[in-house]
Amino acid sequence: MKKLGLLLLVILLVGCRSEAPLERNMGLHEVMYFVMTDRFYDGDETNNHAVNKADLASFHGGDFKGLREKLDYIEDLGATAIWITPVQKNTPGGYHGYWIDDFYAIEPHLGTIDDLRALVRDMHSRDMKLIVDFVVNHAGYDSDLLRDHPDWFHPDKAIHNWSDKTQVETGWLAGLPDFDQSNPEVADYLIDSALWLIEETGIDGFRLDTVKHVSPEFWTTFTTAIREKHPDFFFMGEVYDYNPPVLNHYKQVGIDGMLNYPMYRAIQAAFRPGGSMQAISAVYERAKNDPTPHLNGMFVDNHDNMRFLTQVDPSGEDYLRQAITFIMTTRQIPVIYYGTEVGLEGGEDPDNRRPFPWERTDNILEPLWSKLIELRNDDIYLNGRVVLLDTTDDYILYEIVWQEDRYIIGMNNGNEAVSLTWEITGLTNFLHPDQAVDFILPPRGIVIYRSN
Repeated sequence: MKKLGLLLLVILLVGCRSEAPLERNMGLHEVMYFVMTDRFYDGDETNNHAVNKADLASFHGGDFKGLREKLDYIEDLGATAIWITPVQKNTPGGYHGYWIDDFYAIEPHLGTIDDLRALVRDMHSRDMKLIVDFVVNHAGYDSDLLRDHPDWFHPDKAIHNWSDKTQVETGWLAGLPDFDQSNPEVADYLIDSALWLIEETGIDGFRLDTVKHVSPEFWTTFTTAIREKHPDFFFMGEVYDYNPPVLNHYKQVGIDGMLNYPMYRAIQAAFRPGGSMQAISAVYERAKNDPTPHLNGMFVDNHDNMRFLTQVDPSGEDYLRQAITFIMTTRQIPVIYYGTEVGLEGGEDPDNRRPFPWERTDNILEPLWSKLIELRNDDIYLNGRVVLLDTTDDYILYEIVWQEDRYIIGMNNGNEAVSLTWEITGLTNFLHPDQAVDFILPPRGIVIYRSN
């Protein structure tokens, strides 16, 4: 057994720098469940035209009615918000929702606008929020919009230099027709369609797709126009970049929080065989100037990347529990991709979009998961700040402190137990109340202590 003295580095994690009131209608109390609607649950077989469940690149039948039927399941997990993939009518084959053809119509495979309204109504009756993915960067392949309004789009050019801002913002990403938002007709079309969707359905926020591929000037116009009519509407942006200052830049244009890709990369580097926890502390140091860290989305996998267990270790449920513990306890908004809780695997797109396996709904994260939900509802978590105590390649140790109370969280990704020298008294074992506080981090294990 390793025996190490505790090094008090006292680095304030940016996820908890401020104790100021939370903005908008989203914040630290949220747990977000991310669903690719087509892959979740088929609640209405009448809209199953062109469905091929043998092909992961085709429609599988999931819809709004299916989501409504499974709200009990999602609510029982402790989720307070659901993020779903885009809902507007797509060009053929757009099961995922990102190939939009008509911004003023609902994708028929998913249901009708009345079905979407009913989903929102049922969620609001449970005090749950619905966040919808929204695309302004591009239209779908062979969209009628391109034929009817060719002047709405940038010239057909691929992105070759990803460091060239002009190419990134005007190039055709993956060959998708790229909107020219500097055209007033385009700006009006996109903004008005967003307002239409909000006002027709009552949704609570947008997850904004491909943010860095659209000019910051348009994002300012877009968010301002929506906030003029809906001041509490929430925006979470997707900037696929591993540099925290790049993400922070887009918060200056009215976007509340960002999907935390820098920390996602650190999580993949830390919670795995031979991984290093130093990757996490390095990201926190680079992200220290984030103005609203508590509104960022923390995730371990999603629809654009390999599933955690596939990428890290198919037998690595211990690492998954550690990663989930981390995103649930560092005072940002955890985003749980559907199926992660039951150990769903998947490689590159579209394998990472397998249908939810309803034949196995046992949560592999339990009983840990329920304790993490309990911790997140504690005043210490909601009001405190996070202090990083020590980080080595093998383990990370941090605390959540509020007034005289604290949680102490430690995780060890190594194969040997780590004994910590500590003088603090008055703690209980939060995860195992019947066990003593021994300051030993078990191999590939987790400890959480709480002050009495």
